[in-house]
Amino acid sequence: MRHPGGASASYGAAFVRQASAAIGEPVRIISSKREAELSFLGAASRHAIRREWALVDLGGASTEVVIARDEKMLRSAGLPIGSGVLAATYLSDPPKPQERARLRRAALRELTQAPDGEVERLVATGGTASNLPGVLARRNPPAVLTTADLLTCESRLDGHRASHLATRYGMPANRVKALRAGVEALLLLLDWYGLALLHVSHEGLRHGMLLAYLKRGESW
Repeated sequence: MRHPGGASASYGAAFVRQASAAIGEPVRIISSKREAELSFLGAASRHAIRREWALVDLGGASTEVVIARDEKMLRSAGLPIGSGVLAATYLSDPPKPQERARLRRAALRELTQAPDGEVERLVATGGTASNLPGVLARRNPPAVLTTADLLTCESRLDGHRASHLATRYGMPANRVKALRAGVEALLLLLDWYGLALLHVSHEGLRHGMLLAYLKRGESW
């Protein structure tokens, strides 16, 4: 679990006590920094390259961008451009073109805080990244998405109300809404780093936690 902050801290502590009692094992809280490290560890185990590459962990409330070389993190930044927040703030159901334009302008303002790098590969993990290939193809979904693929996803996701698409793609309506904003964020990130291919990682936080446990045991 990520460490709660601000007014939610007391609620988070109560939840930890209740969850620990319910499952009979202690629930541990991890910081947002440690969460980013573990997500990177999971994705790097499959996608790392010798030259600089970027990992984008696109969540519902925020996005973590890590610049790396091989399996070493060089620099990172957290950006307030989560798919759920962007969808709720800017997009109706289905979205209108002018709403997407406003979303892009808002996201671009935040991208100025993204870490610089001579990036040769962009890897994405998180709910948006893992679900978008299924919008393109239910059988044998691609592991690498082109800019054209992402634009196709955008068109399909904007074509009907979320409730209709939820049935078509076998996912909750709220996930469909988040995907609409998430695909825009990924298109912007590809353009930001001057790339045309997005590598989808299904190895993220949970995979990184397992790798850390295998390497360090209970002290992971």
